[in-house]
Amino acid sequence: MGQKHFIRNREGENMKTNFKILVIGVFLIGISLLGLGLLSNFPLANGDSVFSTTSNASVPYYTYEELNEKSDLIVYGTIIEISDPKWSTVDGEQPKGVYKEKGVTEKGEECVYYYFNLQPDERIYTDMTFLVEECYKGDVVKSEKIIIRSFGGIIGEFKMNDVEHLNPEDFKKGDKILLYLREDTGTIKDIGPTHYVILTPRGKLSLNGEILINADGEKISLDEVRIN
Repeated sequence: MGQKHFIRNREGENMKTNFKILVIGVFLIGISLLGLGLLSNFPLANGDSVFSTTSNASVPYYTYEELNEKSDLIVYGTIIEISDPKWSTVDGEQPKGVYKEKGVTEKGEECVYYYFNLQPDERIYTDMTFLVEECYKGDVVKSEKIIIRSFGGIIGEFKMNDVEHLNPEDFKKGDKILLYLREDTGTIKDIGPTHYVILTPRGKLSLNGEILINADGEKISLDEVRIN
């Protein structure tokens, strides 16, 4: 059956995960402790695997009227650059509490233990450069470049996700989007350049003709978002 993977929490307890054989690889799914949420494992082209965590933090639901009130910036424009993911540690290195090691189970089978003992300010983040084409609220001007921070990304064998529809893989260079933004006030706000974060998944909308489509696939008009 090959190697088995386990997750070990702060107290050293092990949680066995199960394998499911698929046509293109093997997926491993488990539930992490410490509030890290869903963990998954899947093969890459080179045969190595990425072990991922997804935050289970609650996300507030804002109406578009509330988004207008709470945003520091409301802008439309284009993503022109996406940086490589980085760890938010002081030295930029992988946190000491995130690592893997080989071991054996109680039955003597070879296995790999993954450890995720993260501090609140230890995260993977990805910065994106955004070219403003229209500003509906705030003090930026047309053709100004601002930095948008997305929490998550892949570094080596470890992947972190934040909330659904706001992870780095949900953005592509060249995307034209409308964003409701606020200045970052979180635990890693002072890491890297001055930047903004998106106000919930509803704060990211794609323009399709005269219709906007939010991250939930809802179609809305400019009148509904009250920015025209």
